[in-house]
Amino acid sequence: MAKAWVKRWSPKVKGDLGSLISALRVHNNASIEEMTWDLPPSKSHAIRLLALAAQSEQTVVLHGMTNAGQDVISMRRCLRQMGVQITDLDQQGNPLHVSS
Repeated sequence: MAKAWVKRWSPKVKGDLGSLISALRVHNNASIEEMTWDLPPSKSHAIRLLALAAQSEQTVVLHGMTNAGQDVISMRRCLRQMGVQITDLDQQGNPLHVSS
């Protein structure tokens, strides 16, 4: 690769301090079954969560999907077309009867 294309990554952005985190220590959890994941409600995370949940043999409940964008809705539709069972729930966890 030409040197012009090689650029060292830096967390700093023009006019910003960048990341103030110098390092992270990740501790393993003895039981992943008891783990609660609170991820930011982003399109990328929602699509990845749907893909991972579709591969699980367990029932997976995803919260915070109320205002999902068009890409997330398209992913949901694709998964249903591939046979993944998806049930919409209200805030109390009761199934919504929505035709899709």
